[in-house]
Amino acid sequence: MADKKQYGFTLVEIIVSLLVASVILSFAGVFIFIGERIFADFTDKNHAKIIGDSSLEFVTKTLRYSNNVKIAYSGEPIAEYQNALWISPQGQLFYENNNQSGFSVFGNEFYSGKQLSLEISMLSDHCILIGIYVLKNGESLYFSHTAVSLINISLGDGIVDFKFPEETTADNPTVLFNMYSAENE
Repeated sequence: MADKKQYGFTLVEIIVSLLVASVILSFAGVFIFIGERIFADFTDKNHAKIIGDSSLEFVTKTLRYSNNVKIAYSGEPIAEYQNALWISPQGQLFYENNNQSGFSVFGNEFYSGKQLSLEISMLSDHCILIGIYVLKNGESLYFSHTAVSLINISLGDGIVDFKFPEETTADNPTVLFNMYSAENE
């Protein structure tokens, strides 16, 4: 009986190997969970960047060749102006043209639970600073800004009416403006 060979594992060896495997798998699970969380945060911030940059580009391109720009408190009438831009209570960029009903520039799905906040400051008689915040649950995810030279106003073809005290930033104002056209000459 002394020559009897054992095949297989003892109970202690199996328990130890299961314990080591469970420790390794728990660490791997933590890393997978952290990686998924980082990816979700990155995706959320990337989408906020797309929203902010697209909105800032739209506002910039819209206002660059405008004349008779008026930065006013929300809700002011637009009688002598052809166009208006504003941030809705839901935090979406709205545009109104020729007294037609305003519409969301990018649509509800584009924002996917995020809101915009718009800031405008006067830098000079023909240059404004536009800032766009992208918020989610009141927390700022992204901010971008740019200085916009109002070309037609700098050429003497219009005015900027900034309805806020000097050296003040207008938070979520209504931007009223007329587009420059050859018919205006």
